[in-house]
Amino acid sequence: MGGFLFPPLVACIEKSRKAFRNEENTNLDCQSWQRIYELDNPLSPWAFEYAESFSFSNFNKESYNRPDPEEVRRVYRRSWYFALGSAISFVTVGVLILPGLFYAFKLPDVVYFKIWIYLVLVLLIASAGVALFMPIVWEGIQLYHLWRMQLQPKHKGHIIPRIECSEAPNDENSQSSCS
Repeated sequence: MGGFLFPPLVACIEKSRKAFRNEENTNLDCQSWQRIYELDNPLSPWAFEYAESFSFSNFNKESYNRPDPEEVRRVYRRSWYFALGSAISFVTVGVLILPGLFYAFKLPDVVYFKIWIYLVLVLLIASAGVALFMPIVWEGIQLYHLWRMQLQPKHKGHIIPRIECSEAPNDENSQSSCS
């Protein structure tokens, strides 16, 4: 519920603050919606942008660091590929496969139409299931990877390296060689 109420509330507060100070006077709607769109941008976090609007007294802009754009791309690469694959697969199914099944039948009568409707319903239920459960599955996978990382030793930099020495001298006058 807060996800529906919070962005318009932030936009109204920001718009009223800027209108009161007369900071912007052209195309207020587009600029407000652009700022709402940028709320989830990790390179421009909302706390950094709206600290002045909400008068965050304990927010220090100098101590807040923004992530590297390459790091953000690396972290969200799998999500980007999943979104592209999902869009391509839904377009393929909706434009090629389902109409192809419909045109495969010679005469579309009531029975074939019911089959068509049931196929569309199955596709809708499957897509709704994927949309509902995939975030939970991805979060479970991320938690599993985090748990595996916590089980592994943290750093091995504190271990003193071994010095290998050969005990057999090369000749009688030389000492043992160490590397």
